[in-house]
Amino acid sequence: MQPSNQALHVEFEADGVAVDAALIAEGLGLRPSSVPARVRDGEIRAICEPGIDADTGLYRLTFFRPGHRVRLIVGSDGTVRRHSSVTFGNGPASNRHPAQRKIP
Repeated sequence: MQPSNQALHVEFEADGVAVDAALIAEGLGLRPSSVPARVRDGEIRAICEPGIDADTGLYRLTFFRPGHRVRLIVGSDGTVRRHSSVTFGNGPASNRHPAQRKIP
């Protein structure tokens, strides 16, 4: 299921960023209706990083859950410029942040 064009926009708020659950659910292997509770329970973690140098004015939003990652590149106006997702599999290393996994 692809999110609607209206969902390809995020809202920057004083205390965070609001993202339509449909925009990240499929890449996380979830139904959109289950995303809010999983965020509250800490199963889905998120990082928001501002761009620097040539990427000033952009933000990288990354959403993690065991075995999955969704990344959005968003302009300061909230427009999603790029959207990608990766499934890492179900092994024990997939439950850690990618930077924490050991590479043989």
